[in-house]
Amino acid sequence: MESYKFTVADLKRQLASFNDDDEVGFEGRLTFSRLKRRGENLVVIEFNEIQAYLDDEFKSGNPDVQVAFLKNED
Repeated sequence: MESYKFTVADLKRQLASFNDDDEVGFEGRLTFSRLKRRGENLVVIEFNEIQAYLDDEFKSGNPDVQVAFLKNED
């Protein structure tokens, strides 16, 4: 399987054509939490929602589902 690499430069290029005051939304009603450095060359975009655990039975019955998020009840 080929890994997918998306860099900060790629993100900046994608955002360059938008105005600074344009709002950013995320499909699936995810809400942005923060950017966090996770290594020397890795920045992770985190959301307020919690990633759900998908067990093997669910994955075998739903092969197209790669990830699910749960609303974070603070």
